[in-house]
Amino acid sequence: MAETMIERVARAICVASGLDPDRPFSSSNYSKETEPQEFAWHEFLPEARAAINAMREPTRAMHEAGLETTGMPSNTFRDMIDAALKE
Repeated sequence: MAETMIERVARAICVASGLDPDRPFSSSNYSKETEPQEFAWHEFLPEARAAINAMREPTRAMHEAGLETTGMPSNTFRDMIDAALKE
């Protein structure tokens, strides 16, 4: 399953909200990003975009964690996110 980062975050928010992300979901009050008759995780796309956007600029701890990691960019990314989760 090829997930985008936005889908991963939307699914995580959905699960954290106590919902099954793969449950069919019909919303009469859907946003422009969410069509009716979609899955529950689609309802959390606006929140997922907001969460990812909030991480656009690294904190000082994230910046320092990124500087300490050499090699693969994916390792740097994980270290920076780990630092953010510890704050």
